[in-house]
Amino acid sequence: MNEQKSSFPKKPWNPNSIFGLFFGITTIGVGILLGLNWAPLGKPEWRLKTILLSLLVNVGTILIAVGWIFIFAGMPGVPNQIGLLMPFIALGSNFGFSMALSRLQSGAYKKYQNEGIDAIQDYEYDIRGATRYGIIIVLGAVVFGTFILPAIFQL
Repeated sequence: MNEQKSSFPKKPWNPNSIFGLFFGITTIGVGILLGLNWAPLGKPEWRLKTILLSLLVNVGTILIAVGWIFIFAGMPGVPNQIGLLMPFIALGSNFGFSMALSRLQSGAYKKYQNEGIDAIQDYEYDIRGATRYGIIIVLGAVVFGTFILPAIFQL
């Protein structure tokens, strides 16, 4: 019996299992973990790009949010919503990136679970769908943090 060895180095793991880790290891840690998951999912060339993008998203959004706060903190006559806008865009971007990346990998992982490792070699990833999902997360965080929270706590 001639058994063909798969070109994948190991089995992929469930990308949806990262949600609890987000708070402990941030977008950088989640990006690294999901980046490492690309090789078993048949896209090893996406590994480094994902890890670098997770660094860029995390550091970039933190710098922008902190700068925004310094600009608008204590500025008279500026509504609280303006001061809260960029920090919640940053927070939403971090959540949105991690969740979109997880969603991007989930389809291939489900196919792997149902059909085996060889079934994902030609899997077509839905980058547009994952991007839309991430944008919805960002918009939800912005609306919630900028308009709903201040209304609840009368900021």
